Amino acid sequence: MQRALKAETCMRTHGVPDYPEPRLDDRTITLLFTAGVNPTSPAVQAAAKKCGSQAERQAGETQSRIAFAHCMRMHGVTNFPYPTAQGHVSPAMVQAAGIDMRSPAVVQVLSACLPAWLRPSKTP
Repeated sequence: MQRALKAETCMRTHGVPDYPEPRLDDRTITLLFTAGVNPTSPAVQAAAKKCGSQAERQAGETQSRIAFAHCMRMHGVTNFPYPTAQGHVSPAMVQAAGIDMRSPAVVQVLSACLPAWLRPSKTP
């Protein structure tokens, strides 16, 4: 939690005054981004680089989730939900959008959009 608090202070010091305060919920640190803080904006990205790996990783993870949702939409799953302000996409959100994650078409798109390091390895 101390690293998250240091990242918050650093981000605010380096031009992101509305950077969210980290919260500890069930031993998980969460950041509640508001509409005033776009984790993918150049200002946030620049501050994250100055502030080190914790802030950079948080901004990068949210950007990665947005890119994943965009990929799913571009490959035909047009109603795939974008991450919440907290950077999350839950199974309930996907189901509420009417998406069956087990359908062959969705599984194929999912495989194309997952980062390579998350794809299951192929066995001979």
